[in-house]
Amino acid sequence: MTSDEVAVIATASSDVRDLPAVVETLSTAFDEVPIFRWFFPDDERRAAILPAFFAAVCEAHLSWGEIHRSADGLAAAVWVPPGAEMPAEVSATLGDRLGGILGEEAGTKMADLRPLIRAHHPDGPHWFLNFLAVRPEAQGRGYGTALLRPMLDRCDAEGVPAYLDATSEANKRLYERERFVVVQEVTLRDSPPLWCMVREAQ
Repeated sequence: MTSDEVAVIATASSDVRDLPAVVETLSTAFDEVPIFRWFFPDDERRAAILPAFFAAVCEAHLSWGEIHRSADGLAAAVWVPPGAEMPAEVSATLGDRLGGILGEEAGTKMADLRPLIRAHHPDGPHWFLNFLAVRPEAQGRGYGTALLRPMLDRCDAEGVPAYLDATSEANKRLYERERFVVVQEVTLRDSPPLWCMVREAQ
């Protein structure tokens, strides 16, 4: 299979039917991601927490209508539009949910890491790729590229950059092929690195 053969579906802002498949894909793929293993070192606890974590995040992002998945459910991406602000009540609900899900140690790690990453977002309007995941059995088959291309074409048409945080060397190479450029490597204490990456409109 090539990236051109992967059908991509955008989730409508009022449609929650796609979320279970998206959450399962994100949870499965991110279970092996170094930064999430640092957040949750215990394998059993991580496997139990990630579905609840991604369910809370995806539900909070649903109103923007930019949660995408492959038609077969093997890959998913969560985007934030330029200038989007989460309503105060949604942000508060998300904060409360995540506080109960993450626990003190992981919650503190995420809270401490967040401003280090946000400091490297482009100053002006930009699309933010919050998460992109491909299930392990489908990796290397063009799914990541298929999910990226429609949105990067949209960025080019709108004349705005895209931003993301790469979580591994392999992911960084994928994004570099799509003309993302590393603007900063970020670590927090003994964490694995994250790469803040920007792609200017082409």
